[in-house]
Amino acid sequence: MTELLLIVCLTYLFWMLLRLVIRTGWCIEATVSSIVAVVAGGAALLNRLHSRINRVHDRITELDKRLDGVELRLASDYVSKADLAEILRKMESHMIRIENKLDQIVIRNG
Repeated sequence: MTELLLIVCLTYLFWMLLRLVIRTGWCIEATVSSIVAVVAGGAALLNRLHSRINRVHDRITELDKRLDGVELRLASDYVSKADLAEILRKMESHMIRIENKLDQIVIRNG
């Protein structure tokens, strides 16, 4: 969008200068040189803008890849549902045994 606006502005500037040259009779070589310089300057600015945008895009892409790698490593460190169910089953059986022992102590001392 910015590029299109710059091109439109430069084209408008070119036509305005050309009309001014025709009306006032200025030296056309100097005017054309000025117009070429303005267009070349605009093209150089656009080129710098594109290269800067491309560098930022490349950095964002690289950061996204690194973040994907971190997410994958974190996900691989999680416990699977089957393993968690087995761990909870074992813990529950231990808790039941402790509960039974406590009940036996209460019955003996009760």
